[in-house]
Amino acid sequence: MKTEIKKNENSIVSVKVSADEKTWKDAVESAYKKAGENVEIDGFRKGHAPLAQVKKHVNQAEVLQSAAEGVLNDMYVSAVKEHELLPIAYPRIDFDTINDNELEVIFDIAIKPTIKLGEYKGLKYKKVEAEITDEEMQQQMDQLEKAAETLEPKDKVIENGDTAVIDFEGFKDGVAFEGGKGEGYPLEIGSGSFIPGFEEKLVGHQANDEVDVDVTFPEEYQAPDLAGQPVVFKVKIHEVKVKVKKEINDDFVKELGKENITTVDELKADIHKNLLEQKQAQLDSQLANDLLEQVAEKTEMEIPTILIEDEAKAMYQDFMTRIQQQGMNEEMFLQISQKSKDEVLKDMETDAKKKIQYHLTLEAIADEEKIVISDEDVEAKLTEMAENYKMPLEQVKQYMGDTEGIKFEMKLQKALDIIKENAIEE
Repeated sequence: MKTEIKKNENSIVSVKVSADEKTWKDAVESAYKKAGENVEIDGFRKGHAPLAQVKKHVNQAEVLQSAAEGVLNDMYVSAVKEHELLPIAYPRIDFDTINDNELEVIFDIAIKPTIKLGEYKGLKYKKVEAEITDEEMQQQMDQLEKAAETLEPKDKVIENGDTAVIDFEGFKDGVAFEGGKGEGYPLEIGSGSFIPGFEEKLVGHQANDEVDVDVTFPEEYQAPDLAGQPVVFKVKIHEVKVKVKKEINDDFVKELGKENITTVDELKADIHKNLLEQKQAQLDSQLANDLLEQVAEKTEMEIPTILIEDEAKAMYQDFMTRIQQQGMNEEMFLQISQKSKDEVLKDMETDAKKKIQYHLTLEAIADEEKIVISDEDVEAKLTEMAENYKMPLEQVKQYMGDTEGIKFEMKLQKALDIIKENAIEE
């Protein structure tokens, strides 16, 4: 196996690897044989045709791709070991040469960059004490009241503020278009969550009505074939529901079942206390983040583009998971945001780069301070988590799995603690 290495910009190394000739030919032959097991060739039993015949009846590109998948990992691992690289992301792979006799692959590998730490001790900060305003308290009470609202079936026509449970399908020039269909969707009229004009045209209708809604997509809509185009949504209204509010009084408070809280005044005091703690925690977290940002801005490093792209993809996937839990899918989100997936990913790269910059900075501090997380430290952390979540310790351990990830996070937290402990209040 031959390798050639070239250092690129931003801590990316390109390694050209040529597969061992015999290893590659054996992999290709094995891939052809496997492909031939499902090929029927006249004059031969299925799976027993000569290799030369099989090659005439299968897709060569697919077979070579399959063969490559069997050897790529070994090629990559060998290249990393030979050149003593420290990858920090999955490599990008490009096939330089691939045929029955030869395989040459270029691995673009993101490696841990050289980091020149900025000053991380003696940073200045201003302590901010949390305060709760009357407006914030009112917002909390309003949210409690809203959470207590129920949706009750309504026999009358739809009005603004009602929720209509609908099936819908969109058509352009009489043809259904992709992403324009939904079933059993609870649409709050007046929420502005659908195309302008859609919700207003359901007002005055009632359950079991079937309505054709004529609307025009905005000119700036992210799907070019729909931007500025008139369409028709065929809508079936299954049910109409109206919001019913519940009065926040002492009886309501008792129904909440909170320990030692039976009156509205006691509930407000508890909300104020919790809100104050949450706000102070947020301020403390923001302070730590501001201190870390000061260090990161003065720390020199070249962040690999590959790493930024991968982190943005991970952030995007996490975001999609969260919105799916809220009842929205990816397609619907992209339509509402009027952006493509690539545009959203590009937007996320700024935060992804900052997140990586912070992590690498904390890692560098941890190395500088020779921070070590022991097994006893991890055990104490898991015990604390078990107590906080009121779960058996063994269940927490099983859920968390490998402790290396916990050790890494604890190491970064200790590095951040060093920044905070050594900061000076102005």
